[in-house]
Amino acid sequence: MLSSLFSKPQPSLSVQAKRLVAMRFLIYTGFQTSYFIGVIGSLTYADDASVVATSLAVLFMNVFVILGSFAGGAALDAWGPRRHFLLSVISTLATGAAIIVFGSATETVLAGAVLLGFVMGFAQPIATSYPAYLTDDPVELKDINSAIAMFSNVSIIVGPTLGGFVAAAASSRAAANASRAAGTSKEDFERAKRTAKKMWKGRKTTAYLKCPNCGQMLSVPKGKGKIRVTCPKCHAKMETRS
Repeated sequence: MLSSLFSKPQPSLSVQAKRLVAMRFLIYTGFQTSYFIGVIGSLTYADDASVVATSLAVLFMNVFVILGSFAGGAALDAWGPRRHFLLSVISTLATGAAIIVFGSATETVLAGAVLLGFVMGFAQPIATSYPAYLTDDPVELKDINSAIAMFSNVSIIVGPTLGGFVAAAASSRAAANASRAAGTSKEDFERAKRTAKKMWKGRKTTAYLKCPNCGQMLSVPKGKGKIRVTCPKCHAKMETRS
């Protein structure tokens, strides 16, 4: 579908221009995923944050988008598009991963929103300034800008959808781990229940002790006086009275 969109609507675009549109599409999709799922989703569903906290996240992010755009323009002038784009990609991936890993507290997500806004602004010259590095033909510039705008709009749809799949997969893994943990706890409970029942049933004829070396529960016959016991698990030897 995406390949047809690249080839059909903009047949006059050069190979480099198509690569630029793809670069913009991929990095902007990453921003949308991080924003809607990492910031808004974490605050709303994971952290159960207030409306004020969510509004502050959006406000902080938009303010730092503006600040980041100033820094991105300066970096592009100083370093050129190649280094600017590389730094934009690394910053986007690092910010998104940090929000996902450390976004368990509202304050952390707010800080992530600030950082994400700055990185989004820093990468903004990809859409606004990169086309001028490819051509000075007004018609081709118009075609490139049109394609970038179209795929930016597509990213707004694809980003949250992709993030939803990631969040659903993570939730499924968490549920599976919880289920396994619950199953293990249930098995331990049943084992302890059987041991207690056995100890109560043989309380008149059998004495029980725990191996000091490995913690294995041992049983010995009562009324034998001082005896020497060997643990069947770790083979530690001990003396006790029964």
